[in-house]
Amino acid sequence: MSGFTHYTGEDDFLAEFYDDPAEREEIKRGADLLVAENRGRRLVELRERARATREDVARHMGVALEEVAAIEGGFATVRDLAAYMSAIGGELDLVLVAADGSLHVVEANRWPRVDVADRASLLQRLLADSPASNVILLSAEDDARLDDHSRYVDVQVVAELDGLRTTVA
Repeated sequence: MSGFTHYTGEDDFLAEFYDDPAEREEIKRGADLLVAENRGRRLVELRERARATREDVARHMGVALEEVAAIEGGFATVRDLAAYMSAIGGELDLVLVAADGSLHVVEANRWPRVDVADRASLLQRLLADSPASNVILLSAEDDARLDDHSRYVDVQVVAELDGLRTTVA
C-alpha cells in the first residue's frame, strides 16, 4: 500500500476535512476568488509592461473604466480578454489540450462570450464552433485526429505581449 489517498474530485478531498457542505462551498468560492485575483494580476502586469493606463485601455475598448477594472479583477469573458489584449498591443490564444498532452491553438475569428472561469463551457463552445480546419496543429500528430472532440480535456487562455506568454485562464 502506498500510503496516499486517492480522491475522485475536489468535493471528495474537501469532505475529508470539512463535514459541513456549506463550509465546503464557501472554501470553493474563496478558491475561485483567489484564482480570479491571480488572473487579474497577470493582466495588470501585462498592461504595465505595455506602459498603458486603465484609461488608455478603456478608451481603446470603448468601455467604461469600471469594466476595465472588472476585467483586471479577473472577471471577464474571452471576448473581453481579446479586446483588452488588443488594447495593450498584445494577442490572445485559446489552446486546446488533448488527453495525450498535445496542444492545438484555435484560430478564433470571433471570440465567444463565455466566462473564462467556466473552462468546461468554454471548451464545449470551442469544439462546437471550431471545425478542424480552424485548429493549428502544434504537435506532430495526424491531422485527421482533430475531428475527435472527445480527446480534448481542457482549454487554456494564453495572453502574449512582446514575446511574453502567460496563461490568464
